[in-house]
Amino acid sequence: MKLRVYLDTSVFSAYYDDRAIDRQQATKEFWSRLSNFDVASSEIAKQELAQTNDERLKTNLQSMLENIVIYPITEDIRELASFYVSYDVFGQAMFNDALHVAVAVMTR
Repeated sequence: MKLRVYLDTSVFSAYYDDRAIDRQQATKEFWSRLSNFDVASSEIAKQELAQTNDERLKTNLQSMLENIVIYPITEDIRELASFYVSYDVFGQAMFNDALHVAVAVMTR
């Protein structure tokens, strides 16, 4: 059985972010071993990547979503994210981060 790994937007962006070379190298190494994991992401990551201003980078980032399970954001997931915010686990400004965690927790 493979370890299940949820990828939030930062895992995709770190692959191309040369401002932090160590992080970029670790991300590329992880990405080279992606087949060792049961990998998933979500519609929120897909939406966030689509907001990338650089068209070439956006295309590269979106292509990384291929062959990855993309979970929808359900009402139950939104409720859990709202719960996290209401208990100050995440601030309201970090609602998308709460969504990422809720997706990772509530999906298989």
